[in-house]
Amino acid sequence: MKTLGLEDRLPLPYRLDDSGYGPVCIAEFREDRLGLSGRDNYGQDAQRFADEIAGMDDRKFVDEMTQVIYQSARTQNNPIADWHWQAHACWYEARRRGNEDLYQQAFDQARRQAGL
Repeated sequence: MKTLGLEDRLPLPYRLDDSGYGPVCIAEFREDRLGLSGRDNYGQDAQRFADEIAGMDDRKFVDEMTQVIYQSARTQNNPIADWHWQAHACWYEARRRGNEDLYQQAFDQARRQAGL
């Protein structure tokens, strides 16, 4: 298990309100999945999302990531939307898998989906 150093961290959106959820942040790289801390806007552990994407094969992961990236862009006017930290977590999952090109594939598909 590798714990991330500060130079490896990409800040995820922090929720600074009193909702009791978040902040969600990357806690560590594990051999089989990311370690996330915090809760989403519905009070669910963020780790649940990390577990779900870790269990996907690359094709399904790219499809899921495409939707997450698209929704993150679509909800840019809502800085506390879960889509934002999920998009960052997807990038880290692609990195954990040793294939950051998976994220680029999903990003390109999201752009096409948006008509760009």
